[in-house]
Amino acid sequence: MDVYEDVGTLYCEYIKNNEDNTMTEFEFFKSAFKDAMDEMDTLHQQYHTLNEQFNKKKVESNFYAEDVVQLQTENKSLTEEIVTLKVQEKAYKEKYAIIKTKNDILEEENVNFTIST
Repeated sequence: MDVYEDVGTLYCEYIKNNEDNTMTEFEFFKSAFKDAMDEMDTLHQQYHTLNEQFNKKKVESNFYAEDVVQLQTENKSLTEEIVTLKVQEKAYKEKYAIIKTKNDILEEENVNFTIST
């Protein structure tokens, strides 16, 4: 049976389809009520199914949100570590330059010492 918005439309359908009086008003409305209850039950089941799916997606979303927060924290830690390593690299390069300069000076002094002796 079709779904009707109001009782008037439903009653018009009853009169149109019951010209030969094969069904009493009570039987017709009882059938219409049963169909409406079945439709309501179907919609209720669909609601619960969709609500369960929504809740599952919500849980998944929370799980992924926790992962995102964890990854952002790890990313921040790695970024800080990279900055620290770059600072250390710069310090080591400066130390290398100083040591190389000292070594060059010592080699030059050694060459000069060897030449003079």
